[in-house]
Amino acid sequence: MTHLARLLTLICLAVPTAALAEGYSGTITGPNGGTASYSGSCETGAAGASCTRDSLLTGPKGHTATRKLDREITESGISTRVTTTGENGRIVTRTRAWSR
Repeated sequence: MTHLARLLTLICLAVPTAALAEGYSGTITGPNGGTASYSGSCETGAAGASCTRDSLLTGPKGHTATRKLDREITESGISTRVTTTGENGRIVTRTRAWSR
């Protein structure tokens, strides 16, 4: 189990009846001048957690891509879906699932 899954599980156990929502955002600049700007949120409750993150990736020469992450954490496991769209419109989607 990843650190994030453990943390979200602990939050779920600590707040069994009320939903908890937390948002975050930021920008990271790489050594060659590329940037990744992101924002996201996680909501937790008795049934598990749901997290989303949207990112805008800009390369050092100005090329861009967007990335969206959706993650669901339940008692039965974790599922993640990442969709990346390049500036040419090409879409790549990856999904992963882990069972407990």
